[in-house]
Amino acid sequence: MFYALEQKSLRNRDDTPKLVRLTSYLYETFSDYGQSFGLPLYWLLLVSFLFSQFYGGLVGVPDTVCLKEMGSVGFAVQQMFRPFEIWKLPAAGVSCGLGIKLIGTIQSLSTISLFALFLLALRRRFKMD
Repeated sequence: MFYALEQKSLRNRDDTPKLVRLTSYLYETFSDYGQSFGLPLYWLLLVSFLFSQFYGGLVGVPDTVCLKEMGSVGFAVQQMFRPFEIWKLPAAGVSCGLGIKLIGTIQSLSTISLFALFLLALRRRFKMD
């Protein structure tokens, strides 16, 4: 808890660079400075749901054959459990446009980041001092 309070204090100082403030704010928002392993899981589920809804809205747009074949939820789940697989789809005979590939990459990166925050919080919970 002391670390979290120290980070909040550092963020509120006037001489703290903006990038450090932003990083501190994001770390607090997504995992409460590593004190909560439930928060990253909550964000992971929320992000996955929002991306699947976004993909569902894109079905029917040109260059979204992969979304039609896999479905929006299946496509979102694939980006969670097989990150960056979208870049290998043309070899499997399924094509997606560059925009969908970039959005899928953003989802994969956010999923990996949130899972890493979960693992760090879990490690911190069971760390032996």
